[in-house]
Amino acid sequence: MDIRTGLNNLAITSVTYTIGGSTVAQLTEASGVTNVGDSPVYLKSVGTASGPDLTFFNTAGAKVFNVNPELGTTGGVGVFDNGVTTPSNAGLSAYAAAVEGTSMDTDIRNFGYHDYLSPGPTDPAVADLDLQFAKAMNLTDYLVVTERWGNSSFQLLALAADGEPYVGANI
Repeated sequence: MDIRTGLNNLAITSVTYTIGGSTVAQLTEASGVTNVGDSPVYLKSVGTASGPDLTFFNTAGAKVFNVNPELGTTGGVGVFDNGVTTPSNAGLSAYAAAVEGTSMDTDIRNFGYHDYLSPGPTDPAVADLDLQFAKAMNLTDYLVVTERWGNSSFQLLALAADGEPYVGANI
């Protein structure tokens, strides 16, 4: 499945966060940065126009495998975790651990980024990494993807336990 602006999206009608112990409901699209403090911003629920409200998030963790070695020499790829940046070109094992950390909670200030790639994009035929969730996804599950500026896309491919593409996966 290709995740691109305007494709394969579920319309969002509301989002509820917890910031500093307070619940905040957002009913309209934000313009610009809405929180610049040091407090985590935990996603609590996502209201949708045509499907279920998403209220349970899989935070059981994940493991990263097969990190593309090109990321070790590519600037502009990394993980931002509430003020701490772990770039891929500073060490692939630290980068992989940071990617795994993004699956441990719902803090939306903990995310991976691919921005201003230098010396340029990696080979598009080679995946950046394999991410194996500790809890299997069901047919009724959704993948919540956030994008700061709407300028990135990626491909999601279901893999079986042996790392090979899952034939007939419903994604």
